[in-house]
Amino acid sequence: SAELAAALEYFPNAIDIDDGFSAGKQQVDFKVRPEAQSLNLRAADIARQLRQSYYGAEALRQQRGRNEVKVMVRLPLEERISEFHLEEMILRTPDGGEVPLMEVITLERGRADTSIERRNGRRVITVSADVRPRSQAVQIMESVDKDILPELSVRYPGLSYSYEGRQADRKESIQALLRGLMIALIIIYAMLAIPLNSYIQPLIIMLAIPFGLV
Repeated sequence: SAELAAALEYFPNAIDIDDGFSAGKQQVDFKVRPEAQSLNLRAADIARQLRQSYYGAEALRQQRGRNEVKVMVRLPLEERISEFHLEEMILRTPDGGEVPLMEVITLERGRADTSIERRNGRRVITVSADVRPRSQAVQIMESVDKDILPELSVRYPGLSYSYEGRQADRKESIQALLRGLMIALIIIYAMLAIPLNSYIQPLIIMLAIPFGLV
């Protein structure tokens, strides 16, 4: 969506461009390095140990009257308030050994999505823009449809797109007009075929209609 929005900025008549992405809170993601595989450490194992270190792991449960109290074990507060303590964190391997966290993962900083919209199980992002004057909208859409979207589809397999807003309304209006025209032609043909008692003569008469309009 960001690349499409950036491409729209090259059109001087396209204004108020929105890439549909609203950056959320900062977050730190991790990517598993090949060294983890040699130690039989999976991404799920690393994620579980990280969660237990920060959120806590249930150590035991105690009954206090009618209430059951969970006892959680986690890192001290001073080791949980900064991401820099991750560099000193030690993980346990499935065979009982230990390995520094930073030897098996790579940290990547980014931002979390504020919301994710899905339709039929697929993620949907809406890219929008306004056009001034509106008469330039058709020209811009033709350029986007011909040059920009095909290139993005090649670079990102599985990408699909559709036009909404005024463009969708315009397309729907044209389709409705064509349907109405076809129905009108069928009615005219029937009204001519019945009194003339012929299938060919109505077609000849109808072919002359465009010339009469000129």
